Amino acid sequence: MMNAAALGTFLNMLGGAPQTRSADPPSGRSIGESSTSGAPGASAFGATSRADSCTLSPEARVASKQQAREEAKTQLDASVKTLRSGRDYVRDGSDPQLLASLKAAVDADPELQSSELARNVSRGKVTPDDIKQLQSHLQKKGYDVGSTGVDGKFGYRTNGALQRMLSASGKTPTATPKGAETPTRDAETPRDTAAPRTPAGNNQPPQ
Repeated sequence: MMNAAALGTFLNMLGGAPQTRSADPPSGRSIGESSTSGAPGASAFGATSRADSCTLSPEARVASKQQAREEAKTQLDASVKTLRSGRDYVRDGSDPQLLASLKAAVDADPELQSSELARNVSRGKVTPDDIKQLQSHLQKKGYDVGSTGVDGKFGYRTNGALQRMLSASGKTPTATPKGAETPTRDAETPRDTAAPRTPAGNNQPPQ
């Protein structure tokens, strides 16, 4: 029978003493948790994020929010300007609704029936010069076509003047052509909605 000394010698010959199992982790600590962690499951990333959120003073946070609002407003204003830049007047001289509005104006006013405007309306396409002729005629009748005056652009002010002329003539106003809609943030002024002015030297109200 092999004694203890002989057993030790035999085990050494086989490769050394048997290895002992590592101790289980202390109770209350998960495997892989750092022993220096301030709280269970805490990470360096989380701790850094919380620290960063506390670095700004209340005044700095208010200023940052104000700057963000101003930048957002600037972007919105730019977007609105871009959107409206293509809709401030009718660009297509053959637009059916534009032609319908101009034909109504020609039919309502004998002075326009022999004009180049009337001929081009019948041909199905008008030019900026035709719009200028209409604007000049509206101004002569006492209707305000806007601050830009006779510019050859059929915008919402020219359309408004035309519709008021139709109403004064007892005609039914026509639908607004696309591109001549009244901007939602730029409503017509009282000057535009008032009755047409009487031209100088004419004591009779416009017909």
